Amino acid sequence: MWMMPTISALFSIFLLVMMGITRKLFRLKNDVLASWKEINHQLNRRYGLILDLTEMAKYFLRHEQETLTLLAELAESAKTECEKIISYGGPTTKQNMLMTLTEHQRVLNEVFLQVTDALTSDSLLQSKDKIQDILEEIAAASNRMEFVAQGYNEAVEHYNKTQKSFFGRFLASAFGHTLTEPFIKNL
Repeated sequence: MWMMPTISALFSIFLLVMMGITRKLFRLKNDVLASWKEINHQLNRRYGLILDLTEMAKYFLRHEQETLTLLAELAESAKTECEKIISYGGPTTKQNMLMTLTEHQRVLNEVFLQVTDALTSDSLLQSKDKIQDILEEIAAASNRMEFVAQGYNEAVEHYNKTQKSFFGRFLASAFGHTLTEPFIKNL
């Protein structure tokens, strides 16, 4: 007679252990899924930053091309002005010569100012700053990705370890749990 309550108590304890392991498996599976969502979020964020960097680089390179074209035109203009000074047949008076040289000097000064403006353009400096900001964000996202991947791998390791335990094997197969692969690093 005293055997019946003991068997009942042991069976109740067994059921409680099984329920605890089952709940743990579901909780760990949810942790793995949540970690995977965070990895996906970080990968999408990094991808978006790389697209932003690409667009900014295109803008920067387009601006550089425009600047180089302008510089080539200005260099040609300066060369033409210098050739005019050299080939000038000579004025009849010193006054005419000084006026001509002054005019050529004014044109060369304008060319120099245009070159300086092209090289110190605000949009050029802003694009350099923006590119630097995006590169820093990509580095931060990569660091965050490493942290998130580590958390995911720890969750997977714990989930898989629980599935491999004695009772976990039976309960995992009964409820459709499967072993999960860790995240591949260096993406």
